[in-house]
This record gives sequence, structure tokens and C-alpha cells, in this order.
Amino acid sequence: MKTTLIHNGATPKGIEVIKKLLAENNLATNEIKNRVICIDTPESVYKLQDFLSQDEFTFYPLDPSTPIDINETIDKVIFVSK
Repeated sequence: MKTTLIHNGATPKGIEVIKKLLAENNLATNEIKNRVICIDTPESVYKLQDFLSQDEFTFYPLDPSTPIDINETIDKVIFVSK
């Protein structure tokens, strides 16, 4: 399983990337290829409602005054421009 961090993941482009990565997982056979970590502003979480219930997806609110502590290996980072 690969873990991808997506910065600005609640943008339209970011959501498409998240959909593509999570669609590669086969939950029926429990074959998990991708885990997605999304970082974006707290007020944008409503755009990600379709993913929040999935175990392979995690949302971290972006707060410039507080560092984010991600305690797992990140295989790929994608920065989506707004």
C-alpha cells in the first residue's frame, strides 16, 4: 500500500486525484493499494464528505500556527494549485 499526501486536496483537481487513488482500492477483496492523507483549510472539509467515512482517507485541517504531526511513512506528496 502506498500513502499519498495531497495538499489543497479539497480543490476540484484535488478531489479528482483523491477519487482516482481511492478507486484503485478493491474493498470487496480487501486489496488496498492506496491510502490518502489530505491537508486543506478547516472550512473546506464539507467538500470531502464522500471520503471521510473511508478508513483509507484522513483529513488534516491546515492551521499555519500549528504543525501537523503525521506519524506514518508518506510515499508521495502532491501539491494541488488552487
